[in-house]
Amino acid sequence: MKNIVLVTHGSFAEGILTSLKLVYGNTENTVPVTITASESIQEILSMIRKRIDEFKNDEPVVIITDIAGGSTTQAALEALSYKENIYLLTGLSLGLLLEVVLADFTDSKAENIEILNEIIENSKQTINLITDLEENIDSVSDNCEL
Repeated sequence: MKNIVLVTHGSFAEGILTSLKLVYGNTENTVPVTITASESIQEILSMIRKRIDEFKNDEPVVIITDIAGGSTTQAALEALSYKENIYLLTGLSLGLLLEVVLADFTDSKAENIEILNEIIENSKQTINLITDLEENIDSVSDNCEL
């Protein structure tokens, strides 16, 4: 088991959590942190720590942010030293989130990092320019006889 904190600008975290519930179901250990333009890095960090403290277990925590260089990630970087077993990912998408939810973590930090790196690589593979793929499919279809 693991705990997941989604840290995003605006209501993105709440929206993707709603989508996750639709696709996956129970998400009791996944919580949103929604920020606006008015919060400082320290205020965002405080919000993240509060959400981490709400978990009623000592399981690993995966923080997923929306933008790599954004204030969400800057605050989450500071949260890494808050407790043991906190991992930080950026580039939140539903596919990435679903893979993190489904992943089986271990007691080994090195193994968990390996699992997360595999999830990241899998997520990268799902980003495609469909128009480009469509042209390749059309050329194959044009050359096939039925």
